[in-house]
Amino acid sequence: MFPPEAGSQFCIREQIYTIAEHPLFPGTPYGQEGRQGTVYKLLHSDNSRAAALKIYRPLFRNPAAINTLSQFHELSQVEGLSVCAREILNPQQDMELLQEYPELLYSSIMPWIEGLTWTDVLLGRTGLSVEQCRSLALALANTLAEMEQKGAAHIDLSSSNLMFCDIPETTSWDEPAKVELIDVEDMFMEGFLEPDYLPEGLNGYMPVHHHEEYPWGLHYNRFSGGVLLAEILAWSSAEVRGMSWGESFFDPQEMQKECERFSLLLRVLEENYGVVVSGMFARVWNAEQLNLCPSFGEWAIELSSVKRKREPETPNSQSQETDIVNKAIQGIGQEEPLEDGVPNEPVNPLVMRDFPSKEMEAALLKARSLEGQNKLPSALWEYGKLVEQYADNPSILREIEIAMAEVQQAIDNSYVSDSTSTSPIKSLLKSEEEIPNGSIYRNVWLITLIVSVMLIVLALAFYIFNHF
Repeated sequence: MFPPEAGSQFCIREQIYTIAEHPLFPGTPYGQEGRQGTVYKLLHSDNSRAAALKIYRPLFRNPAAINTLSQFHELSQVEGLSVCAREILNPQQDMELLQEYPELLYSSIMPWIEGLTWTDVLLGRTGLSVEQCRSLALALANTLAEMEQKGAAHIDLSSSNLMFCDIPETTSWDEPAKVELIDVEDMFMEGFLEPDYLPEGLNGYMPVHHHEEYPWGLHYNRFSGGVLLAEILAWSSAEVRGMSWGESFFDPQEMQKECERFSLLLRVLEENYGVVVSGMFARVWNAEQLNLCPSFGEWAIELSSVKRKREPETPNSQSQETDIVNKAIQGIGQEEPLEDGVPNEPVNPLVMRDFPSKEMEAALLKARSLEGQNKLPSALWEYGKLVEQYADNPSILREIEIAMAEVQQAIDNSYVSDSTSTSPIKSLLKSEEEIPNGSIYRNVWLITLIVSVMLIVLALAFYIFNHF
């Protein structure tokens, strides 16, 4: 029966391996239990590297996994997917070993990943700097973005399946980090068969519609990945660490609800990385469909270009940007009351944006000027021209669309207010009332009306006289 004692040796495809001893329990094989099975650490005979042997429970042994090995090997070239460089033990190549240990049938052997899981960091409330958080989140975003580009999704993305292998020790903003994803057996990719048993139950990374509208596919991880990125980015805050629920920052029962943890995370993201990053997390949290969440390419671009932690802002500017994010969450076109109770016009998110060129800034000012003059169709046209210029920048494009929606809403409201129905005679009388007394046009109109009535009376009298 596997495993034998720690220190025992056995051969896998002409390679000698030794079962590693657990660092805390001498004499016990080093194994880690997971949802699908147990992973044992193996030491190569030359001590140059360690391997992982994953033995699956009978329910998760998949003979068809052999057919996807070539695609897994291709994915192993993606930074953060080292465990895809695997082999599957099968009767054709490993009969002698399987005769001795039948439970190894369709087990996987792959590189052993050293490091901390995100679960370890959460439960230990391990402190990280803003620079470390940004580097780790960027590494994860890059891995997930490249997976999406290759048409792949991890599926079982959670804190326990994300490992930090190299956390930068310096405070350099651009110091790279290394992360790895593990437990990739449920992965989606073209040509893969959908697993019989997908992850079930509630956790702090599943949207509320998981059981109804959460199909196995390319967008499966956009919500869970977005939540993971937000947790990592905000983890430098002692307040965030203090409010962490457990194996995830959020309590599974509060997913996609307006709650204290969501408000805190949103505020910290805005303070440390800006309104665009916090707005992207708001899009994730409020998404009713997975494809409405930001793509991982969007996350990677924004985290690559985000500036170092900003200096503390004045209360006024801080609250103004917070209001902008709240508008993106709750809807657009709402009015903001001033302190004296007088309603003010809605704040345009683009006012806070630093434009890369003077020409684009001039186009924005022109659109805002037209909007202020109530020339709404012209303002909508100018915003539309900005859309063409920002077609390749999803974050700015989204803000332009918000501004356009405000203008369109104002246009629609004006149509509604002007659509009160009136009869033709009432309209005629109204137009008469608007003509100044004594006007020559009013007199001509009255004379014409009197003459017309007289002619009708004469014609009627002539008709009666001739026929009767």
